[in-house]
Amino acid sequence: MSAEAVKVAGVAISNPDKVWWPEEGITKADIARFYDGIWSHVAPWMRDRPLTAERCPDGILGGCFYRKDFPEHWQPAGPRLVLRAASTGKDVRYIVGGSRATQVGMVNLGCIAIHVMTSRAKTMHEVDWLAFDMDPPESFADAARAGLALRKVLDEAKVVSYPKTSGSKGLHVFAPLRAGVTQQEATAIAVAFGEELARREPKLVTVEFSKA
Repeated sequence: MSAEAVKVAGVAISNPDKVWWPEEGITKADIARFYDGIWSHVAPWMRDRPLTAERCPDGILGGCFYRKDFPEHWQPAGPRLVLRAASTGKDVRYIVGGSRATQVGMVNLGCIAIHVMTSRAKTMHEVDWLAFDMDPPESFADAARAGLALRKVLDEAKVVSYPKTSGSKGLHVFAPLRAGVTQQEATAIAVAFGEELARREPKLVTVEFSKA
């Protein structure tokens, strides 16, 4: 099969043999097939959610950049949700997840890591879960310790939580919410838990933003 003829989930993959992981020899087409293969598992989490992505057109060792605005004339085809960015006052056209072809089409644009919002497109004023980002300056061990401390705080409040690795040394902790929790309410809840964690573990955790 020629390079031009490679299709995954009905999506024509451009430059399918382009190597994205040089040491392992993993190609762009390999990543497209990977997402195609796991689609049934990730579909419930992607469906009806606005998506953002880290685009790495030249692979994992090339320059990567964060992307959230995907104009309608761009691939992949599919629904867009237009939201006004508070920081710039400009409209941002988010891709809305929901189909295998959309997922693979984002890979074709060079999107390796694809992120979902905590709200669904039809109910943007409501939040489905809290997300806590443990972003340690040094090692994953610090993130793990912070995650365990956070779990204790959440357990005491009878809030169920689930950890997920993030990047090379980070950790995300997710806590599902009942239906109907607003953005403002979710923010207040997350801040309260974060401040309590920082009070208990001041040498390990901060809720302050560091300046680069």
